[in-house]
Amino acid sequence: MAQRMSVDGFKAKDERLLAAIAEHVKRPLLYARQAAELAERDTTALDVSALKTSADAGLLLVEHYLTWRRYAQERGEPVLNVQIGLSAVMHRVTEQLSGIARQQQTSLKLQPQGRHAPINTDTKLLSSGLSALGLAFIEAAEHTEDSEVIFGVHRTRWGLTAGVYSPDVPVRPKAFKRQKDLAGTSRQLLPATSHSPMSGVAIADALFNQLNVSLRPSRHKGMHGLAVTLAPSPQLSLL
Repeated sequence: MAQRMSVDGFKAKDERLLAAIAEHVKRPLLYARQAAELAERDTTALDVSALKTSADAGLLLVEHYLTWRRYAQERGEPVLNVQIGLSAVMHRVTEQLSGIARQQQTSLKLQPQGRHAPINTDTKLLSSGLSALGLAFIEAAEHTEDSEVIFGVHRTRWGLTAGVYSPDVPVRPKAFKRQKDLAGTSRQLLPATSHSPMSGVAIADALFNQLNVSLRPSRHKGMHGLAVTLAPSPQLSLL
């Protein structure tokens, strides 16, 4: 069961996440200002689609932050539901992110391996965490016609591992720990070659912590990524 944060612990975490959010959402504002200045000089047309996508990504991340805040401050305990299929949750998340990925020239794919038992989890926390994580990988990808972000599920001896992976986004354990520790205090990137802030990863990590699972570097079909491992429900048979 999730443990309620102390007041000081909540405030410190809240400040770090707010700093990460601020780093992220200032980008569409800066873009809008630059576009407005150029439009005043009639030197370019406003790319409405790019501005909308940037704003959508920022709004989505704010929504996920508010979800974390409600659980961490007000509710304290997740609501564990039964008969939640990981593949179904991840399918909904990919649908949610499809427009942002398309604008970023990145292909989203879902790669569950085999049939999996349902899990006991809080659907809102899980889907919000996966969405924030997916957003970070979309923004860190190379944004070429071959760019891919994969939502993968596979079985391990510890349970079902669900994560986000990409051949374009190498993730190393030491670098991940260092970047996570610094998230919200400076403009940390994932990976070092990306121009995307680590805001989505910081939010995802906080959301998964509410489920008492740890976000960690992982591999799926030869790709690097970040994932959590969830225990299948022992009372239910395979779907």
